[in-house]
Amino acid sequence: MNGKLTRGDRRYSVMAGLALVFALIALLVIVSGVFSAHIGLVPDLTGFGIFAIGQALAILALLVSLVGLVRTRHSKRAGRGKATAALVLSALMLLPLVFFLPTALQVPPIHDITTDTQNPPEFTAIEALRTENDNDLTYAGAPVANLQQEAYPQIVPLILPLSRAQAFAKAKSVATELGWEIVSADAATGQIEAVDETALFGFKDDIAIRIGTDETGAAKVDIRSASRVGQSDLGANAARIERFMRALQEG
Repeated sequence: MNGKLTRGDRRYSVMAGLALVFALIALLVIVSGVFSAHIGLVPDLTGFGIFAIGQALAILALLVSLVGLVRTRHSKRAGRGKATAALVLSALMLLPLVFFLPTALQVPPIHDITTDTQNPPEFTAIEALRTENDNDLTYAGAPVANLQQEAYPQIVPLILPLSRAQAFAKAKSVATELGWEIVSADAATGQIEAVDETALFGFKDDIAIRIGTDETGAAKVDIRSASRVGQSDLGANAARIERFMRALQEG
C-alpha cells in the first residue's frame, strides 16, 4: 500500500453538489429576468422581481457553497472543486446587489427630480404614453422637494449665455446625443419631452425640459426626470439630470 487514496475511497459531499446546482439555477433565473424585461417579454417590474428571486437563490448558493467547502476541507471528501465554483459564481452574481445596496440606503426614496421644485416643467405629450399602473405625474410638492434638496443640492437651473432659441436647439441636440427618445419638441414654448431607458431592465424614465430666460435675458434651462415605476430611483434621475446639464455646458 502506498497510502494514496483511490477514487473509490473518497467521499462525495452532497452540499458541494447542491451549491453548484443552486448557483446554476440562480444564474438562469437572473439572466431570464433581465433578458425578458429588456426585450419586453414581461413588464419591467416583473423582470426585476425575477431578478430579485435569482439574487436570493445566489445568496443561498453562496451559503451552501461555504458549507460544502467546510465539508470538503479534507482530502477524503470529493466535491471541493464544485463548491469552489459555486462560491465564485454566486459571488459574481451578487456583485450588483453589493453595488446597488449602499446606494439604495443612501439616496432618498423618491423618483421625481427637478431643477425647479416650485414650478417644475410639466409633462403633456408623455401622458399618453403612460398607463394607470405607472407613477402619478403630479409633482408631490414640499415633501419630495425637501428630500431632494437634502440629497441633491446641486440640482439647480442652468443659465447659458445664449438666446432662448439657441439654447433650445442645443438642448434638443444634447438629448438626442444622450440616446433619449424625443417625444415632442416645441420651439415656440421652449418645451422638450423625451424618454430614456435604463440599460439593464429597460425601465422607462420620462424627461421634461423647459427653456426660458432669466432677468438678464440669458437662457435658463430647467429639467425634470421622473421614473414610471418604483418608489426609489436609486439616484438615476439626479444622475441623468447632471449628465445632461454637464453636456449642455461643455458642448
